[in-house]
Amino acid sequence: MRPRRSSSTLATLVSTTLCLGALGAAALAIVCPSAAHAQVALPVVQLDDDAIHVDGMLRDWSGAHMSSLGEGSDASMRYALGYDSRGLYVACEVSDERLIRSAQAGDGDDAVIVTLAMPGRSGLVATELWLHAGESGRSPAAATSGAPGARRRSAIRGASIVEAPRAGGAGYTLEAFIPFSAIDGAARWQEGRGSIRLHDVDSLAHPEPEAEPSFAPVDRAHLDRLPPLRAEGGQNALLDRFLHEHELDGAAPRFDLRGDVTGDAQAERVVLVDRFVVAFGPAIQGGRGFVFVQLGIDVAADLREARLEDLTGDGKSELVVTIRQRGGGGSRDLWQLLRIDEQSIRPLWAIETRKETSAGSVESTVRVERGRRGQAATITVRVGEAHGLDASTLREAPPTDVEPMLLPWGPALERSYRWDGHAFARTGERPNPRYVDPAVAEAQARAAR
Repeated sequence: MRPRRSSSTLATLVSTTLCLGALGAAALAIVCPSAAHAQVALPVVQLDDDAIHVDGMLRDWSGAHMSSLGEGSDASMRYALGYDSRGLYVACEVSDERLIRSAQAGDGDDAVIVTLAMPGRSGLVATELWLHAGESGRSPAAATSGAPGARRRSAIRGASIVEAPRAGGAGYTLEAFIPFSAIDGAARWQEGRGSIRLHDVDSLAHPEPEAEPSFAPVDRAHLDRLPPLRAEGGQNALLDRFLHEHELDGAAPRFDLRGDVTGDAQAERVVLVDRFVVAFGPAIQGGRGFVFVQLGIDVAADLREARLEDLTGDGKSELVVTIRQRGGGGSRDLWQLLRIDEQSIRPLWAIETRKETSAGSVESTVRVERGRRGQAATITVRVGEAHGLDASTLREAPPTDVEPMLLPWGPALERSYRWDGHAFARTGERPNPRYVDPAVAEAQARAAR
Protein backbone atom coordinates (compact mmCIF):
# COMPACT_ATOMS: atom_id res chain seq x y z
CA MET A 1 0.00 0.00 0.00
CA ARG A 2 1.43 3.36 -0.96
CA PRO A 3 1.39 6.11 1.68
CA ARG A 4 -1.51 8.52 1.34
CA ARG A 5 -0.58 12.16 1.67
CA SER A 6 -2.44 15.41 2.13
CA SER A 7 -1.01 18.88 2.58
CA SER A 8 -2.09 22.45 3.10
CA THR A 9 -0.50 25.83 3.68
CA LEU A 10 -0.77 27.00 7.27
CA ALA A 11 -0.10 30.31 8.95
CA THR A 12 3.40 30.23 10.48
CA LEU A 13 3.81 26.57 9.44
CA VAL A 14 5.28 25.46 6.17
CA SER A 15 3.31 22.28 5.50
CA THR A 16 1.45 19.40 7.06
CA THR A 17 1.49 15.82 5.83
CA LEU A 18 -0.25 12.60 6.77
CA CYS A 19 1.51 9.29 6.31
CA LEU A 20 0.03 5.86 6.82
CA GLY A 21 2.52 3.27 8.04
CA ALA A 22 3.25 0.44 5.66
CA LEU A 23 5.02 -1.67 8.23
CA GLY A 24 5.34 -5.05 6.60
CA ALA A 25 7.99 -6.63 8.81
CA ALA A 26 7.05 -9.82 10.60
CA ALA A 27 5.96 -9.17 14.16
CA LEU A 28 8.70 -11.37 15.60
CA ALA A 29 11.62 -10.34 13.41
CA ILE A 30 14.51 -9.37 15.68
CA VAL A 31 17.66 -8.29 13.90
CA CYS A 32 20.63 -8.41 16.24
CA PRO A 33 23.97 -10.19 16.52
CA SER A 34 24.22 -13.12 18.89
CA ALA A 35 27.11 -11.76 20.95
CA ALA A 36 25.93 -9.33 23.61
CA HIS A 37 29.18 -7.35 23.59
CA ALA A 38 28.56 -6.39 19.95
CA GLN A 39 25.16 -4.85 20.65
CA VAL A 40 24.65 -1.19 21.37
CA ALA A 41 21.01 -1.53 22.48
CA LEU A 42 18.77 -4.17 24.02
CA PRO A 43 16.21 -5.12 21.35
CA VAL A 44 12.53 -5.53 22.22
CA VAL A 45 10.39 -6.76 19.34
CA GLN A 46 6.85 -5.60 18.63
CA LEU A 47 4.18 -8.29 18.99
CA ASP A 48 0.57 -8.38 17.91
CA ASP A 49 -1.86 -8.38 20.82
CA ASP A 50 -2.67 -11.94 21.89
CA ALA A 51 0.10 -13.33 19.66
CA ILE A 52 1.90 -14.91 22.60
CA HIS A 53 0.34 -17.63 24.76
CA VAL A 54 2.40 -17.89 27.92
CA ASP A 55 2.76 -21.67 28.25
CA GLY A 56 6.53 -22.11 28.52
CA MET A 57 6.80 -23.85 25.15
CA LEU A 58 8.13 -20.88 23.08
CA ARG A 59 6.28 -22.07 19.97
CA ASP A 60 4.94 -18.55 19.39
CA TRP A 61 8.52 -17.27 19.19
CA SER A 62 9.53 -19.42 16.21
CA GLY A 63 10.18 -16.37 14.04
CA ALA A 64 12.29 -14.60 16.65
CA HIS A 65 16.05 -14.37 16.75
CA MET A 66 17.19 -15.64 20.13
CA SER A 67 20.26 -13.83 21.45
CA SER A 68 22.77 -15.70 23.64
CA LEU A 69 24.36 -15.18 27.06
CA GLY A 70 27.06 -17.41 28.53
CA GLU A 71 28.53 -20.58 27.05
CA GLY A 72 28.31 -24.32 27.51
CA SER A 73 25.76 -26.65 29.08
CA ASP A 74 25.68 -24.89 32.44
CA ALA A 75 24.74 -21.26 33.19
CA SER A 76 23.95 -20.10 29.68
CA MET A 77 20.77 -19.09 27.92
CA ARG A 78 19.14 -17.91 24.73
CA TYR A 79 16.50 -15.21 25.05
CA ALA A 80 14.22 -12.73 23.30
CA LEU A 81 12.19 -9.78 24.60
CA GLY A 82 8.91 -8.54 23.12
CA TYR A 83 6.09 -6.08 23.76
CA ASP A 84 2.48 -5.45 22.84
CA SER A 85 -0.03 -2.81 23.96
CA ARG A 86 -0.35 -4.39 27.42
CA GLY A 87 3.18 -5.14 28.53
CA LEU A 88 6.52 -6.90 28.07
CA TYR A 89 7.23 -10.54 27.26
CA VAL A 90 10.36 -12.58 28.02
CA ALA A 91 11.25 -15.89 26.39
CA CYS A 92 14.28 -17.88 27.58
CA GLU A 93 15.88 -21.26 26.95
CA VAL A 94 18.24 -21.88 29.86
CA SER A 95 21.01 -24.48 29.89
CA ASP A 96 21.55 -25.47 33.52
CA GLU A 97 22.79 -28.75 34.98
CA ARG A 98 20.75 -28.21 38.15
CA LEU A 99 17.85 -25.88 38.94
CA ILE A 100 18.18 -24.33 42.40
CA ARG A 101 14.80 -23.21 43.70
CA SER A 102 13.38 -22.69 47.20
CA ALA A 103 9.77 -22.18 48.20
CA GLN A 104 10.32 -18.43 48.73
CA ALA A 105 11.79 -17.59 45.29
CA GLY A 106 14.53 -15.28 46.57
CA ASP A 107 18.10 -14.16 45.91
CA GLY A 108 19.43 -17.62 46.66
CA ASP A 109 17.53 -19.18 43.75
CA ASP A 110 18.21 -19.46 40.06
CA ALA A 111 16.48 -16.69 38.11
CA VAL A 112 16.40 -14.68 34.93
CA ILE A 113 16.69 -11.02 35.91
CA VAL A 114 15.55 -8.12 33.74
CA THR A 115 16.61 -4.64 34.88
CA LEU A 116 14.69 -1.67 33.48
CA ALA A 117 15.36 2.05 33.98
CA MET A 118 12.69 4.46 32.75
CA PRO A 119 12.60 8.27 32.57
CA GLY A 120 11.06 9.87 35.64
CA ARG A 121 10.53 13.44 36.79
CA SER A 122 13.98 13.68 38.38
CA GLY A 123 15.96 11.08 36.47
CA LEU A 124 15.77 7.38 35.76
CA VAL A 125 13.59 5.12 37.90
CA ALA A 126 14.53 1.45 38.00
CA THR A 127 12.61 -1.79 38.33
CA GLU A 128 14.19 -5.22 38.55
CA LEU A 129 12.15 -8.24 37.47
CA TRP A 130 13.13 -11.64 38.88
CA LEU A 131 11.72 -14.53 36.88
CA HIS A 132 11.99 -17.91 38.61
CA ALA A 133 11.26 -21.26 36.98
CA GLY A 134 9.21 -23.63 39.10
CA GLU A 135 9.79 -27.27 40.02
CA SER A 136 7.07 -29.74 39.16
CA GLY A 137 5.15 -30.79 42.29
CA ARG A 138 7.20 -28.57 44.61
CA SER A 139 6.98 -24.86 43.70
CA PRO A 140 5.31 -22.85 40.94
CA ALA A 141 7.09 -20.40 38.67
CA ALA A 142 7.25 -16.93 40.19
CA ALA A 143 7.67 -13.35 38.97
CA THR A 144 8.68 -10.70 41.51
CA SER A 145 9.85 -7.11 41.28
CA GLY A 146 11.59 -4.45 43.31
CA ALA A 147 14.32 -1.86 43.14
CA PRO A 148 17.73 -3.11 41.98
CA GLY A 149 19.59 -4.56 44.95
CA ALA A 150 16.49 -4.65 47.17
CA ARG A 151 16.39 -7.44 49.73
CA ARG A 152 12.64 -7.83 49.39
CA ARG A 153 10.57 -8.00 46.26
CA SER A 154 6.84 -8.35 45.68
CA ALA A 155 4.87 -10.70 43.48
CA ILE A 156 3.91 -8.94 40.25
CA ARG A 157 0.16 -8.48 39.99
CA GLY A 158 -1.16 -9.43 36.56
CA ALA A 159 2.00 -11.27 35.53
CA SER A 160 2.03 -14.68 33.86
CA ILE A 161 5.03 -17.03 34.00
CA VAL A 162 5.38 -20.68 32.99
CA GLU A 163 8.40 -23.00 32.65
CA ALA A 164 8.79 -26.24 30.68
CA PRO A 165 11.52 -28.88 30.30
CA ARG A 166 14.24 -28.04 27.81
CA ALA A 167 14.17 -30.41 24.86
CA GLY A 168 17.86 -30.17 24.01
CA GLY A 169 19.38 -31.20 27.35
CA ALA A 170 19.47 -30.18 30.99
CA GLY A 171 17.71 -26.93 31.78
CA TYR A 172 14.34 -25.38 31.10
CA THR A 173 12.43 -22.94 28.95
CA LEU A 174 10.73 -19.96 30.55
CA GLU A 175 8.06 -17.63 29.23
CA ALA A 176 6.72 -14.59 31.08
CA PHE A 177 4.39 -11.63 30.60
CA ILE A 178 4.83 -8.50 32.74
CA PRO A 179 2.14 -5.78 32.51
CA PHE A 180 3.32 -2.23 32.00
CA SER A 181 1.48 -1.30 35.21
CA ALA A 182 4.13 -3.24 37.16
CA ILE A 183 7.03 -1.20 35.74
CA ASP A 184 7.80 2.26 37.12
CA GLY A 185 7.81 4.88 34.36
CA ALA A 186 6.51 2.46 31.73
CA ALA A 187 4.51 5.18 29.97
CA ARG A 188 7.85 6.18 28.42
CA TRP A 189 9.43 2.74 28.28
CA GLN A 190 10.65 3.17 24.71
CA GLU A 191 12.97 5.89 26.03
CA GLY A 192 14.23 3.56 28.75
CA ARG A 193 17.34 1.49 29.33
CA GLY A 194 17.84 -2.08 30.43
CA SER A 195 19.74 -5.32 30.72
CA ILE A 196 19.05 -9.02 31.19
CA ARG A 197 21.14 -11.58 33.06
CA LEU A 198 21.06 -15.19 34.22
CA HIS A 199 21.43 -15.64 37.99
CA ASP A 200 22.79 -19.19 38.46
CA VAL A 201 23.29 -20.42 42.02
CA ASP A 202 25.50 -23.40 42.94
CA SER A 203 23.36 -24.87 45.76
CA LEU A 204 20.69 -24.08 48.32
CA ALA A 205 23.26 -24.56 51.07
CA HIS A 206 25.60 -22.04 49.48
CA PRO A 207 23.31 -19.61 47.60
CA GLU A 208 26.05 -17.54 46.02
CA PRO A 209 25.91 -16.95 42.26
CA GLU A 210 28.05 -19.52 40.50
CA ALA A 211 27.76 -17.56 37.26
CA GLU A 212 25.86 -14.47 36.12
CA PRO A 213 26.28 -13.89 32.36
CA SER A 214 24.63 -10.59 31.44
CA PHE A 215 23.81 -8.40 28.47
CA ALA A 216 25.38 -5.45 30.28
CA PRO A 217 26.54 -4.77 33.86
CA VAL A 218 24.08 -3.02 36.19
CA ASP A 219 25.48 -0.15 38.25
CA ARG A 220 22.73 1.07 40.56
CA ALA A 221 24.51 4.41 41.00
CA HIS A 222 24.81 4.98 37.26
CA LEU A 223 21.63 3.72 35.61
CA ASP A 224 22.33 6.00 32.64
CA ARG A 225 25.15 3.60 31.68
CA LEU A 226 22.68 0.82 30.91
CA PRO A 227 22.16 0.20 27.19
CA PRO A 228 19.07 1.86 25.69
CA LEU A 229 16.06 -0.28 24.89
CA ARG A 230 15.49 -0.61 21.17
CA ALA A 231 11.84 -1.19 20.28
CA GLU A 232 11.82 -3.04 16.97
CA GLY A 233 8.75 -2.12 14.94
CA GLY A 234 5.98 0.14 16.21
CA GLN A 235 6.55 3.85 16.73
CA ASN A 236 10.34 3.69 16.52
CA ALA A 237 10.10 2.05 13.11
CA LEU A 238 7.65 4.73 11.97
CA LEU A 239 9.97 7.46 13.27
CA ASP A 240 12.92 5.87 11.48
CA ARG A 241 10.88 5.79 8.31
CA PHE A 242 9.94 9.45 8.67
CA LEU A 243 13.57 10.44 9.25
CA HIS A 244 14.72 8.41 6.25
CA GLU A 245 12.10 9.95 3.96
CA HIS A 246 13.25 13.43 4.98
CA GLU A 247 16.98 12.63 4.76
CA LEU A 248 17.36 12.96 8.52
CA ASP A 249 18.69 9.48 9.29
CA GLY A 250 20.21 9.40 12.75
CA ALA A 251 18.80 12.76 13.83
CA ALA A 252 18.05 12.86 17.56
CA PRO A 253 14.76 14.37 18.80
CA ARG A 254 15.00 17.76 20.48
CA PHE A 255 11.87 16.91 22.49
CA ASP A 256 10.15 13.54 22.98
CA LEU A 257 6.80 14.16 24.68
CA ARG A 258 3.90 12.01 25.91
CA GLY A 259 0.30 13.14 26.41
CA ASP A 260 -3.30 12.49 25.44
CA VAL A 261 -3.74 14.71 22.39
CA THR A 262 -6.67 12.86 20.76
CA GLY A 263 -8.94 12.27 23.76
CA ASP A 264 -8.61 8.49 23.66
CA ALA A 265 -7.43 8.32 27.30
CA GLN A 266 -4.06 7.02 26.10
CA ALA A 267 -0.73 8.82 25.86
CA GLU A 268 0.31 9.66 22.32
CA ARG A 269 3.95 10.29 21.48
CA VAL A 270 4.91 13.69 20.04
CA VAL A 271 8.47 14.00 18.75
CA LEU A 272 10.09 17.29 17.71
CA VAL A 273 13.09 16.54 15.54
CA ASP A 274 14.99 18.96 13.31
CA ARG A 275 12.25 21.36 12.05
CA PHE A 276 9.39 18.86 12.32
CA VAL A 277 6.68 17.74 14.71
CA VAL A 278 5.75 14.04 14.35
CA ALA A 279 2.92 12.37 16.31
CA PHE A 280 2.18 8.66 16.83
CA GLY A 281 -0.34 6.73 18.87
CA PRO A 282 -3.08 4.10 18.86
CA ALA A 283 -5.69 6.65 17.75
CA ILE A 284 -3.49 8.17 15.04
CA GLN A 285 -4.08 6.21 11.85
CA GLY A 286 -5.04 3.17 13.88
CA GLY A 287 -1.55 3.04 15.35
CA ARG A 288 -0.10 2.20 11.93
CA GLY A 289 0.89 5.67 10.83
CA PHE A 290 1.79 9.18 11.90
CA VAL A 291 0.99 12.80 11.24
CA PHE A 292 3.62 15.49 10.97
CA VAL A 293 4.10 19.16 10.28
CA GLN A 294 7.10 21.32 9.45
CA LEU A 295 7.48 24.32 11.71
CA GLY A 296 8.08 27.74 10.19
CA ILE A 297 11.73 27.92 11.21
CA ASP A 298 14.99 27.89 9.28
CA VAL A 299 17.10 25.66 11.55
CA ALA A 300 16.43 23.23 14.38
CA ALA A 301 17.98 25.59 16.95
CA ASP A 302 15.12 28.04 16.30
CA LEU A 303 12.80 25.73 18.22
CA ARG A 304 13.20 27.23 21.68
CA GLU A 305 10.66 25.36 23.83
CA ALA A 306 8.04 22.61 23.59
CA ARG A 307 5.54 20.99 25.96
CA LEU A 308 2.08 19.39 26.00
CA GLU A 309 -0.69 21.05 27.99
CA ASP A 310 -4.50 21.19 27.86
CA LEU A 311 -5.30 24.88 27.39
CA THR A 312 -8.77 24.56 25.83
CA GLY A 313 -10.32 22.55 28.69
CA ASP A 314 -11.47 19.68 26.49
CA GLY A 315 -9.23 17.06 28.10
CA LYS A 316 -6.88 16.98 25.11
CA SER A 317 -3.36 18.37 25.33
CA GLU A 318 -2.22 21.00 22.85
CA LEU A 319 1.40 21.33 21.78
CA VAL A 320 2.93 24.57 23.03
CA VAL A 321 6.06 25.72 21.19
CA THR A 322 8.21 28.82 21.13
CA ILE A 323 9.89 29.32 17.77
CA ARG A 324 12.17 31.99 16.36
CA GLN A 325 11.54 33.23 12.83
CA ARG A 326 14.13 35.25 10.94
CA GLY A 327 13.98 37.64 8.01
CA GLY A 328 14.49 41.23 6.92
CA GLY A 329 17.59 41.60 9.07
CA GLY A 330 15.77 40.75 12.29
CA SER A 331 13.77 38.07 14.07
CA ARG A 332 10.61 37.46 16.03
CA ASP A 333 9.64 34.83 18.59
CA LEU A 334 6.21 33.21 18.47
CA TRP A 335 4.47 31.50 21.37
CA GLN A 336 2.31 29.09 19.44
CA LEU A 337 -0.33 26.41 20.10
CA LEU A 338 -0.82 23.46 17.76
CA ARG A 339 -3.68 20.97 17.82
CA ILE A 340 -2.97 17.32 17.04
CA ASP A 341 -5.69 14.86 16.08
CA GLU A 342 -6.02 11.55 14.24
CA GLN A 343 -5.53 13.18 10.83
CA SER A 344 -3.39 16.30 11.14
CA ILE A 345 -1.37 18.80 13.10
CA ARG A 346 -2.56 22.37 12.66
CA PRO A 347 -1.96 25.77 14.25
CA LEU A 348 -4.52 26.91 16.81
CA TRP A 349 -3.23 30.26 18.03
CA ALA A 350 -0.01 32.28 18.25
CA ILE A 351 1.27 35.56 19.62
CA GLU A 352 4.53 37.44 19.16
CA THR A 353 6.66 37.55 22.31
CA ARG A 354 9.97 38.99 21.13
CA LYS A 355 11.40 41.14 18.35
CA GLU A 356 15.02 41.87 17.53
CA THR A 357 16.63 44.19 15.00
CA SER A 358 20.15 45.49 14.51
CA ALA A 359 19.24 48.34 16.89
CA GLY A 360 18.09 46.21 19.81
CA SER A 361 15.31 43.99 21.13
CA VAL A 362 11.98 44.08 22.93
CA GLU A 363 10.09 41.25 24.59
CA SER A 364 6.95 40.34 26.50
CA THR A 365 6.06 37.52 28.89
CA VAL A 366 3.39 34.80 28.77
CA ARG A 367 1.75 33.31 31.83
CA VAL A 368 -0.73 30.41 31.80
CA GLU A 369 -3.30 30.10 34.57
CA ARG A 370 -4.85 26.65 34.41
CA GLY A 371 -8.61 26.48 34.66
CA ARG A 372 -10.61 24.08 36.75
CA ARG A 373 -11.30 20.65 35.32
CA GLY A 374 -13.23 21.03 32.08
CA GLN A 375 -12.47 24.77 31.86
CA ALA A 376 -10.08 26.53 29.55
CA ALA A 377 -6.88 28.09 30.81
CA THR A 378 -6.30 31.84 30.84
CA ILE A 379 -3.30 33.04 28.86
CA THR A 380 -1.98 36.40 30.05
CA VAL A 381 0.58 38.38 28.06
CA ARG A 382 2.43 41.25 29.70
CA VAL A 383 4.73 43.97 28.43
CA GLY A 384 8.40 43.23 29.04
CA GLU A 385 11.62 45.17 28.61
CA ALA A 386 13.04 46.95 25.60
CA HIS A 387 16.76 47.34 24.90
CA GLY A 388 17.79 49.87 22.25
CA LEU A 389 14.31 50.05 20.73
CA ASP A 390 11.44 52.50 21.18
CA ALA A 391 8.50 53.83 19.21
CA SER A 392 10.81 55.82 16.94
CA THR A 393 13.20 52.96 16.11
CA LEU A 394 10.73 50.10 15.72
CA ARG A 395 8.34 51.10 12.97
CA GLU A 396 6.32 48.27 11.45
CA ALA A 397 2.75 47.33 10.75
CA PRO A 398 1.22 44.85 13.24
CA PRO A 399 1.19 41.27 11.92
CA THR A 400 -2.01 39.80 10.52
CA ASP A 401 -1.10 36.10 10.81
CA VAL A 402 -0.76 36.07 14.65
CA GLU A 403 -1.63 38.23 17.64
CA PRO A 404 0.66 41.27 17.69
CA MET A 405 3.22 41.78 20.41
CA LEU A 406 2.54 44.03 23.38
CA LEU A 407 5.04 46.89 23.28
CA PRO A 408 6.04 49.14 26.22
CA TRP A 409 4.91 52.17 24.23
CA GLY A 410 1.70 50.52 23.01
CA PRO A 411 -1.91 50.93 24.20
CA ALA A 412 -1.96 47.89 26.55
CA LEU A 413 0.29 46.74 29.36
CA GLU A 414 -1.44 43.36 29.65
CA ARG A 415 -3.98 41.26 27.75
CA SER A 416 -5.74 38.01 28.62
CA TYR A 417 -7.08 35.34 26.30
CA ARG A 418 -9.27 32.25 26.77
CA TRP A 419 -10.66 29.56 24.47
CA ASP A 420 -14.35 30.23 23.73
CA GLY A 421 -15.02 26.98 21.89
CA HIS A 422 -13.94 28.34 18.53
CA ALA A 423 -10.88 30.53 19.09
CA PHE A 424 -8.76 32.18 21.77
CA ALA A 425 -10.66 35.42 22.41
CA ARG A 426 -9.53 38.45 24.39
CA THR A 427 -11.09 38.42 27.85
CA GLY A 428 -9.38 41.39 29.47
CA GLU A 429 -6.94 44.24 28.99
CA ARG A 430 -5.02 46.61 31.24
CA PRO A 431 -4.36 49.90 29.44
CA ASN A 432 -0.99 51.63 29.34
CA PRO A 433 -1.36 55.04 31.06
CA ARG A 434 1.67 56.38 29.18
CA TYR A 435 0.33 55.49 25.77
CA VAL A 436 -0.16 58.33 23.31
CA ASP A 437 -1.99 57.63 20.09
CA PRO A 438 0.43 58.30 17.19
CA ALA A 439 -2.16 60.39 15.36
CA VAL A 440 -2.68 62.55 18.46
CA ALA A 441 1.06 62.88 19.00
CA GLU A 442 1.55 63.95 15.39
CA ALA A 443 -1.24 66.50 15.66
CA GLN A 444 0.26 67.88 18.87
CA ALA A 445 3.64 68.14 17.20
CA ARG A 446 2.17 70.03 14.25
CA ALA A 447 0.37 72.40 16.59
CA ALA A 448 3.56 73.05 18.52
CA ARG A 449 5.34 74.03 15.33
